[in-house]
Amino acid sequence: MTRKKTSFALIIILILALSSMLFASCGKTEDSTESVEKIREDNGTEERATAAAYNTFHLITADLPPFCIEATDSGIVVDLAREIAKKAEMDFLVEFQPWSRAQETVSEGKNLFILPLGRIDEREEHFVWISEIIDYDISFLSTDGVSYTLESAKSLENVMVQQGTTFEEFLLDNGFTNLSGSPDTKANAEMLYNNRGQAWFIPEWEGLWIWNHKGFDQEISLGPPVMNTIAWLAASKDSDPALIDAISTALEEVLEENLLEDIVATYTQPDEEAEKQE
Repeated sequence: MTRKKTSFALIIILILALSSMLFASCGKTEDSTESVEKIREDNGTEERATAAAYNTFHLITADLPPFCIEATDSGIVVDLAREIAKKAEMDFLVEFQPWSRAQETVSEGKNLFILPLGRIDEREEHFVWISEIIDYDISFLSTDGVSYTLESAKSLENVMVQQGTTFEEFLLDNGFTNLSGSPDTKANAEMLYNNRGQAWFIPEWEGLWIWNHKGFDQEISLGPPVMNTIAWLAASKDSDPALIDAISTALEEVLEENLLEDIVATYTQPDEEAEKQE
């Protein structure tokens, strides 16, 4: 009888020990899962978490030719960013999103970079501002042979401008109430071509590049420069200081070698054999 009681007690002890081990294992798995989910949430996607872990220069931008060309993963600032990654001995990853979403992704993300971003008061606290990159003129483009100024464009029925940009804010601040357009800069070009507006407010390089590569048969008039803007390289507020320092140092080396001037020339010099993009 005593032996039976002892055996029964040993069985109970073993069952309790196994149960304790199972609960502990479950607890560890749950903690691990929460940790992975937190990393994914902090970085926006699992891909971003992986990119940060592997020392990648992860650029978020939009389709803004010739600055950024989604179809070929190229453009003035994309090529520049690729050179920066080489100098920093990092992998390079470029991701295209609608421009407003790209800004939100970087400002709320971690270890992400954005180009070409205009520096205005509304954005100041949402990014780490690394360096000025390039400046360019903004003008009104039209197809009616008129070179519109800031004042003369106010009297037009419709002026196209890309939504979510510093250009749009500039016109609003200057009293424009006749703005229309799309977040998609190519859609604005098509609106002008189809006479759905009288002028298009756009960086000169960008407007001429899109017009030529779309193959539009109408001649375009370029008004005098209305504003000049500076494009910045910026990063997420939540970024590793060592990563920011590495990218900043690599950028300085690229600029010292005048690589930017060569890249700009590639995209702004006339190219009659350039393929038309639909």
